[in-house]
Amino acid sequence: MRKQLTSRILYPLHEAAKGQGTIAAYRAMMERESWPASRLRAFEFENLKRAFAHAYDNSPFYRRRFDAAGVKARDLHSPADLLKFPCTSKTDMRESRDEMLASRTGLIPAATGGSTGDPTMFYSDRNIAANGWAACWRARSWWGLEFGDPWFWVWAAPIDISMESPLKYRLKRMRDGLLNRQVLSAFTMSQEAMARYAEKLSRSKNAYLYGYSSSLHVLAEYVLARQIDLSHAGLKVAITTSDMLYPFMRDTLAKAFHSGVSTEYGSREGSFIAHQCPAGGLHVHSDRVWVEVLCGDRPAEPGEPGEIVLTVMDAVAQPLLRYRTGDIASWASGNCACGRPFACLASIEGRSDDLLIARGPRFVHSQSIIYFLRSTANVERFRILQDDFDRLRIQVVLARPDARIPVDNIQKSVSDVFGYPVTITLEPVSELLPSPSGKHRSVISALGRAYFSQTVSR
Repeated sequence: MRKQLTSRILYPLHEAAKGQGTIAAYRAMMERESWPASRLRAFEFENLKRAFAHAYDNSPFYRRRFDAAGVKARDLHSPADLLKFPCTSKTDMRESRDEMLASRTGLIPAATGGSTGDPTMFYSDRNIAANGWAACWRARSWWGLEFGDPWFWVWAAPIDISMESPLKYRLKRMRDGLLNRQVLSAFTMSQEAMARYAEKLSRSKNAYLYGYSSSLHVLAEYVLARQIDLSHAGLKVAITTSDMLYPFMRDTLAKAFHSGVSTEYGSREGSFIAHQCPAGGLHVHSDRVWVEVLCGDRPAEPGEPGEIVLTVMDAVAQPLLRYRTGDIASWASGNCACGRPFACLASIEGRSDDLLIARGPRFVHSQSIIYFLRSTANVERFRILQDDFDRLRIQVVLARPDARIPVDNIQKSVSDVFGYPVTITLEPVSELLPSPSGKHRSVISALGRAYFSQTVSR
């Protein structure tokens, strides 16, 4: 009864009250899912051309940028023509936010998550919100989920809280209850807090979990360590988002929650961009966003990592064209077994500052070091910090205060991966605090962002 009330009445009323056409957008997206690939590609490219024309005609920033590059919106005849148009960046958003506007009505002040403690302010609009959530719900339907299904949301976003009054915050909590969701704080992941979370999971019949990959993993490890049986909880899927989901994390979530595990890719600026289906394909919602993966100044080949450059085709107020996200991914080769017509990413390698960089410079996959540290005795948790090409600091939570760690072995293994000597400094800590955005990141590199910015811009 509660599910039907939320699905048929409360959620549609909630979206209508916000002026968002989410339900209509969802129905249209579900229809496009069954289209032939050729029809979908034609629809997507028309949307892309419309977004470029809207930006050129209405945004002083894009008109100035296009004119300086010697291109007009009408010069976009094929996807290959995108390379003629300049990219935009977070710096542009910070310095030219008002000039980027194509409309001053319906503005929704927003901010990036601010993982580094430095969020970027921008404007969203109701069209992005409606289409973004419609895409999200389309993806959840792949797992047999509906609007009214009860769910747990493991989340933390201090920029949101700082922008709200106490009354607004309380009203949001009331809204969460009406929409059949419980919010669990990713900031509060103490043993006592996780005991409460596990108890809620055990006695609540929720359909799914949703939250930061790292926070869900911390909770899953707690559940397994305490041998808490959640097989009766009836969770269909744990949907992870916002930070890296490594294979070992996926395995831990599946064992702890007795559910499927899916990953989601999105951003504050672009809303929901890609979701993983039960067959494993990470489908891009290409009917609302245009994704490029660039390696240098060229499109990356399937399987080749590059930076995601994003065009949000449903942005009305503040257009976002060829936006360098700082996220690293690669395209999949071939189609997903599920048969859906959307292009698939092979993987999200992480944000540029989640990636380790060796001399050259060249990209070093973090998993090779993470797996070694996970198998090292007496290391309960860790965080890898890279300050230079030949130096790593590793914060570790020890199994016991007097535990000894084989630093020489770690240094040799890391040096083997990098291909040259790397100095390792171990920093024992009592706990690993979340980042300012609430994520429990395993790798933070000071070099990754600069490396991929240079690679894409040269």
